[in-house]
Amino acid sequence: MVIFRHVFAKEQANSETIFGALCIYLLVGFSFASAYGMVATFQPNAFYLDPRTNLHIVPDRFDFIYYSFGTMTSLGTAGITPVSPQARSVSVLEAILGVLYLAVSYRCPYGQPSQSCCS
Repeated sequence: MVIFRHVFAKEQANSETIFGALCIYLLVGFSFASAYGMVATFQPNAFYLDPRTNLHIVPDRFDFIYYSFGTMTSLGTAGITPVSPQARSVSVLEAILGVLYLAVSYRCPYGQPSQSCCS
């Protein structure tokens, strides 16, 4: 929360705000990867790994990191698919947050700052 406030309180972008924004983005991606791991722990068949692109059948944490950043950037991921409603819900939430974060982070420090988004 401290980094988030520091990044979005600045009126002019500098190296600190750019690196802070990057830290937040990475933190969100790794946090969602952990959330996917928890979903897979409670529901072992929550994710499907395509056997044509994966040498293993149970997803590991690197699969979740790959899936998380692919989802957050809206690029999509080949080889891993959420099949349970809970896994799909977390995926939709991450996709929405990823796009919104990029829009807000571009608008506040780089565009015209306003009281509504930067304070």
